[in-house]
Amino acid sequence: MKAPVIAGAYLYLECELFRIIEGFDDYGLITGKIRAAHVDKDYLKVSEVDEREQLMKNPLLAYIAQGRYAKISETFNFPFPKDFKM
Repeated sequence: MKAPVIAGAYLYLECELFRIIEGFDDYGLITGKIRAAHVDKDYLKVSEVDEREQLMKNPLLAYIAQGRYAKISETFNFPFPKDFKM
């Protein structure tokens, strides 16, 4: 697959269009199948690396709404109730 890639991108997905679902006012939902994924090794999540440290070094971006985004660089352990079992 020959797909354009943004210079400096650390993650990109090669996708194939599956279906476009209309019916959300002026918007539609575009779905696809991921055919290949490529990631820079410095950003790859691996079990041997502390997730908190990795997020501080390489924050995630999260789309909020209407052109707003947030940079996620710090996380906290979930406050499960005492004696909680999964």
